[in-house]
Amino acid sequence: MVLRPTKKCVEEIQKAFPEGAEIELVFMDDPYRTMPRGLKGKVRSVDGIGTIHTAWENGSSLGAVWNADVVKNVKTGVLSNQFWEDSRP
Repeated sequence: MVLRPTKKCVEEIQKAFPEGAEIELVFMDDPYRTMPRGLKGKVRSVDGIGTIHTAWENGSSLGAVWNADVVKNVKTGVLSNQFWEDSRP
């Protein structure tokens, strides 16, 4: 079963992580790329499944995946892992 965020959850993520917001990486588990804790970046967009697409300062453009990775909005302190409402039937 694949978990997907509800529409309301995605909307809340989009509000908390608007385009251009500065974010800081708290946790990302990617076997193909080293993404260190504390890495900063700017939000490019949030898609319909809650992925926070980011331009990272190390040149990467990996998205922070809903229900897997954790980022923090530097200005507000909001953490992405507080948005956990999923659309399971």
